[in-house]
Amino acid sequence: MLFEHLLGFTGGDVADRGADPERDASLTLAQAEHIIATWIVQIWQNRKLGEYAPSWAPGEDHSPNTLFAAAMEQGGFDLDFPEPSFYYKVLRKHHVKIHPGRGVKILGLWYHHPVFDEPRFQQPSARGGEHAGKWVVRSDRRDRRQVFFQDPADHETWHILRWRGLPPEGEIPAFSDKTADALLTRVRANKIRIHSESELL
Repeated sequence: MLFEHLLGFTGGDVADRGADPERDASLTLAQAEHIIATWIVQIWQNRKLGEYAPSWAPGEDHSPNTLFAAAMEQGGFDLDFPEPSFYYKVLRKHHVKIHPGRGVKILGLWYHHPVFDEPRFQQPSARGGEHAGKWVVRSDRRDRRQVFFQDPADHETWHILRWRGLPPEGEIPAFSDKTADALLTRVRANKIRIHSESELL
């Protein structure tokens, strides 16, 4: 349903393909995002539902938008505010060991927080199963300067573990997964021996 609206669409009658369908089929990421978003809003959400029409409205024409409006009219909208720690809980998980004095290694980079120097973290976690003995650390793909660790003694407390390559004063711009992967790939390709995280910086 989406493809048939694109200039480079090759289905149907060849006469409908245009003079140069291969060139027409080339889109930038921004153009593709705009086309998909526009199609969802203007076409998909307003299309008539056939066999998926609601049983409580026989003979009526409904679309996803009209069903949403009917649901809002019937039950209203419940605005639910998540707790402050929700941000951390939806980030990706890493099951890792805590290395005394060094911290944790997440996707090739080392992170540390003074809390790791406490005796309770000098031994494996009490976790069993597939990740027995490992600790859970969470990371944000958009910002690799820090990762997050939930304190097992107080689940409301989250420790921010800074990348060990950060300077003690001031900040550097956020760098994402893509930036970090490109850096580590270059290091490996050139067989560079890195002795500290500050060398990576």
